[in-house]
Amino acid sequence: MAWGIPFTNIIIGKSKQDVVQQAAPEAPAKKKKEAGDGPLPTSGGRSSEPELGNDILSFFNNEVAVVTPDFELKLLDAIEHLAKYNGDVSYALDNIVQLGGTKYDIYYDDSVSDTQAAEMNSYLAKEVKKWYKGGSQALINDLLAQIALSGVVSAEGVPTNSLDGIKRIVLVSPKNIKFVYNEEEEDYLPFQITRRLPVGVESPVTFGLRPLNPITYKYFANRRFNEKPYGIPPFLAALDSVVIEKDMINNFRTIVKKAGIFGFLQVLLRKPNPDPGESDTAYNARVTTYLNSAVDQAEKGLGKSLTVGFKGEHEFNVGTTSNNAAGAKELFDMNQQNKMSGLKQDPLMLGKNFSTSEAVGRVLLVKLGAQIANYQRCVACMLEEFNLMALKLAGYRLDSITIEFQLPVLSDEYKDQQAYNLKVTTNQLLYKQGILSQQQVANSAGYDKADQEEPRAEPIIEEPEEVKPPAKEKTKNTYELVWPEYDYGHLHGSIAEQSFDKYFYGPYKASKFTELMAEYMKKYHDGTKVLYSKAVEKASTRIGKLLLNTSSKVSAQDVVDKVLTSLYANWGRDFSAPQQKVVSKWVTAAYKAFRKDTSVFGSAKEIDGKKIPEGTFGLTDFRTLDYYKKSDSIYLGRFITDEDTKRKVTDFIKEKYIDGGLPLENSKIVTEFRKQFATLLEGEDWKIARIVNTSVTNMKDIAGINYMQQAGVMEFERVELIDNLTCGWCKNMNGRRFQVDLAVERFDDINESDPLTIKTVKPFITSVYKKPDDMAELSNAQLQAAGVEVGAMHPGCRGISIAVL
Repeated sequence: MAWGIPFTNIIIGKSKQDVVQQAAPEAPAKKKKEAGDGPLPTSGGRSSEPELGNDILSFFNNEVAVVTPDFELKLLDAIEHLAKYNGDVSYALDNIVQLGGTKYDIYYDDSVSDTQAAEMNSYLAKEVKKWYKGGSQALINDLLAQIALSGVVSAEGVPTNSLDGIKRIVLVSPKNIKFVYNEEEEDYLPFQITRRLPVGVESPVTFGLRPLNPITYKYFANRRFNEKPYGIPPFLAALDSVVIEKDMINNFRTIVKKAGIFGFLQVLLRKPNPDPGESDTAYNARVTTYLNSAVDQAEKGLGKSLTVGFKGEHEFNVGTTSNNAAGAKELFDMNQQNKMSGLKQDPLMLGKNFSTSEAVGRVLLVKLGAQIANYQRCVACMLEEFNLMALKLAGYRLDSITIEFQLPVLSDEYKDQQAYNLKVTTNQLLYKQGILSQQQVANSAGYDKADQEEPRAEPIIEEPEEVKPPAKEKTKNTYELVWPEYDYGHLHGSIAEQSFDKYFYGPYKASKFTELMAEYMKKYHDGTKVLYSKAVEKASTRIGKLLLNTSSKVSAQDVVDKVLTSLYANWGRDFSAPQQKVVSKWVTAAYKAFRKDTSVFGSAKEIDGKKIPEGTFGLTDFRTLDYYKKSDSIYLGRFITDEDTKRKVTDFIKEKYIDGGLPLENSKIVTEFRKQFATLLEGEDWKIARIVNTSVTNMKDIAGINYMQQAGVMEFERVELIDNLTCGWCKNMNGRRFQVDLAVERFDDINESDPLTIKTVKPFITSVYKKPDDMAELSNAQLQAAGVEVGAMHPGCRGISIAVL
C-alpha cells in the first residue's frame, strides 16, 4: 500500500548526510534477572484481551477487528448541529474557545542551541501562516472547538511533494474515523470512512474504510473509559436534556398559540337529538361533524377576539393556566440545570444565574480553568507533532518539542506566581540546610534535571579604578547616576538613602504638571510605609522569641538560616496580604485621576477647535489597572528577599553573634538585638519609595497618553526634571517627541505580559544603552522602536510626557 509517504520510513533532511545517525554510546551492562528477583514476568507480550466490539471484517484478505465505539458516531452530527443552533451549547463552546485560545511557548530538547532555537522559532512563525487559513490562532481555535464537541483533536499535516516541509494542515472529522486493531503490533490503526478513492493515490479502500498514514495523521483523545481509542464527547451527556427541553418548548408553543396568556377556552355544546330511524353509526358521525365544525368556528373566533353562539345552546368558559405555568418554570429550571451539568459548565458561565456563593463560584471557575487546560494539553500534543515533523522535514536536527499554553484567564496568575515563588524560596532554604539536593530542587520546580550540580555562584565584579578628569573638565553641581534595573543593593551614589519628600514629592508638588502625581504618590508611599513598619515589628518580635529558644551552641549560619526562614515564611501574612488592599486602593485612585488630568495638554482648552473631551475609560485602561495591581503586589512583596537585604541581615547577625558574643539566653540582650534588627529592616524602606515612584510614574504616562489618543493628539514630548540629580540618559530624552499610537500599542503588549517579565517587555533605558552617549545620536523613531519612550526610564526617574499641540 502507498500513501506517497510510507508508514514506517520517512527520509528527513536535505542531503544524505542529514539522515546518517551517529552510533549510540554503549549502554552499561545490565544485571541478569535471577529467579529470586521477585514476581517478574517470565515472557513478554500481552495477557489481557483488547476490547474490540463485534465488527469483524475480511480486510486485505485477512480477518481484522474494527473497533466499535461506545457511542454512536452519528451523535457527533447532532452535537455539531446544536453548537450552531442551540444557544446554550453554542455558549459553552464559545467559553472554551475564547478562554483556551491563549498564547503558548515552545521548548526544545537540550541538544538544541539557543541560536538554533531562535532560527527554528522564526521558521515556524513564518510557515504556520501557510499551513492553515487564518494562521496559528485560527488553528488553535478550531482544534479547541473540535475537542470540545468530539472529545478529540483529529488532523493531518500534509507534507509537500518535495518533502521539505508541511504544505497544509487539514482537520479530519472524528465522526468518520474508525480504528482497526493490529494484533502483531498490539496497536490501533486509524481508518477514514470514505465513499471514493482519491484520484492518483494508490490507497486500498475496503468496506468504505481508507487507511490513514499514522505519521501524518494524528488523533488524540482527551478522555476514554477503556482501552478503545475513541474519545468521549464532553457534551454527550447534555443531549437528553436538550431533547426534553425541545419537547417542552414545543408544548408551550402550542399552548401559547392556542390560548395565549389568558388561559384556554372551554366550549360546551348542547348535544343534538337523534333523528327518527337514524342508526347509531350515522348519529355518531353527525355529532362528530358538528363538534369539528364548532372547533373551526371557535378557532376563527379567537383569532378575531369574537365567538358567537346560541343562548342556552353554547357555553363558553375561559380556564386559567397560571398554576400550570408556575410548575412548568420549575421543570424548565430543573432541566436546564441538568443540561448545564451535561455541558460541564456552571449556569453563570452561560449567562444564567441560579445563584451560588462566592466561594462555590470560585471553585467552579477553577474547575472550568482546569478543564480548559486539559483541552489545551491535547491541542499542544497536536501542535508538537506537526511542528516537529515540519522542522525535521526542513532539515533541522532535534529530538523533541514541548509546547506549553498560558493558563486560561480564569486562573489567578498572581496567586499562582506567589505560591511558586514561596515554593522556590522554601526549597532554597531546605537546600542550604542540606535537606534537599540540587536534583530534588529541580524536580520540585518542574524540571527533569538541574542544569548543573551546584547553584551558580554570583560573579564578583571588580569596580574599575576611578579616573579623575582634569579640573577644567569638571562640571560644578552635576553628576551622573547609574540606575541598575531593580538592583537595589549596588547603587553608585547615595540617592537610595535620600529623603522621599525631598527628591520626589517636593519637586513633583512644585510643578503644575505633576502636582496631582505628587499627592497620589505620597499617599500610596505613606500607606505602604505604615504597613511595612507594622510587618517589621511583627517579624522582629517573632525572631526575638525564636532566638530565646535557640541554643547558644549553634553556629552563626544556623542563626542566620533560622532568622531568614522565620522572616520569609511569615512575610506574606505580615505584609504581602494586607498590602494588596493598599495597592488596589491607590493604584485605582491614582490611575483614574491621571486618566482625567488635563495637565497633559498644558494650558490648552481646545484641540483643533474642539473642546478637550472628558477622560473616559476604555479596555486598555481596565487592563492597565489590573496589570499594575499585580505588578505592585509582586514587587512590593518581594523586595525583602533581595540579595542586598539578605547580605545585610547575614552580616548583622554574624557581627552580633560572633564579634559581639551575643548570648541567646539573655533576654535583655536579645531584646536589644531585636530592636537593632528592626532598625536594619526599616532602613530598607527606601526600596518602597523606588517601587512606588516607578509604578506611579508609569501609570501617569500611560494614563496621559491614552487620554491624548482619545483627544486625537498625534505626538507627545518627553519632559525631564533637570537638576543636579538628572542622569545623562534622561538629559538625552528631554525634548524628544514620539508617536502616540505606537506608544498605546506598546501598552497593550505590557498589559498582556507577566509582570515578572517586565525587563524584557519594557526594559529600562539604562539596560538598553549602557552609556548615555550610546543613544545621543539616535533618532526619535529609533528610540521609540527600542521601547524606551514612555514611563520611568529607570528606577527613581522623574520625567513625564505632555501632548504636542
